[in-house]
Amino acid sequence: MGIVDMPAYTDYWSKFLRFDKIADVMSLKRYEQIRRYLHFADNEMDDGDRYYKIRPFLERVRLNCLKVEEENHFSIDEMMVPYKGTRAGSRKQFVKNKPRRWGYKVFVRAGMTGLVYDFLIYGGEDTFRYHAFTEEEDCMGLGAKVVIALSQSIQLPACKVLYFDNFFTSLELIHHMRNEYGIFSLGTIRSNRLREANKKLPTDKNLKKKGRGAHAQVVSNESNIAIVKWSDSEYDSTCEYMSCMTSKKNSKTKDLAQRSDSEEKEVFNEQTGKKQKTPAQKRSAEGDTKASNNKKQKASTSKT
Repeated sequence: MGIVDMPAYTDYWSKFLRFDKIADVMSLKRYEQIRRYLHFADNEMDDGDRYYKIRPFLERVRLNCLKVEEENHFSIDEMMVPYKGTRAGSRKQFVKNKPRRWGYKVFVRAGMTGLVYDFLIYGGEDTFRYHAFTEEEDCMGLGAKVVIALSQSIQLPACKVLYFDNFFTSLELIHHMRNEYGIFSLGTIRSNRLREANKKLPTDKNLKKKGRGAHAQVVSNESNIAIVKWSDSEYDSTCEYMSCMTSKKNSKTKDLAQRSDSEEKEVFNEQTGKKQKTPAQKRSAEGDTKASNNKKQKASTSKT
């Protein structure tokens, strides 16, 4: 049913939409009986967990996910299990930017193939009930703790790579993941989390003057963190973890701030086969377009 989706579960047994691989296994009445009385836990074993009724089932599925042979690159993000009922209470969440805005929020660590290797269902204060953190990790925000919790189950964490969006990314998290777990990280970052690096990057106004594709970067060889800012339809900042960089003039590591200029653009144009126009050529091209537009206007007025 999760692969062949139909508007209603009764359609799998209907006359025109019958799906034999399901309908031949059991009758509709038998399926409805199982669906009605399906139970995963004893109601008297309530320990305060918001998901205690389905916790054994969730852990069974999670352990099976952990048995799958892992990849080297993972993506951590949130997903929604759609639900619009009235019996979920505070467990039902609303996320306006998701295709399914109402439902249960689940944080997932998946690979490049799309396979899920670990997940963490959001339950407010109970989200990290079964996870342990150090004092330093416990002081980090929700996004950072989600990344750490889902990274603790990686089989061989050394030199693995994590990708996540600006909800999770912070400079402290990227530095902590490299030092404590040996995991490299890459993700977009919000401007209010750039710390002192924001002073070394150009402003949005100055970067806009250079045109689309202009970029600037700040590298800290002491922390092994690179922050890149580029000009696109909007201004974004990317924070990635990378190896140490050294200056060509001096072998000692130090902070570097580089940004694109006209020389870099000329090199790029030579590599891509594009010829960059000189200012005189640009002015002559603009004059030709204006002259052709004036001729068209005169011709249209003479006809009228």
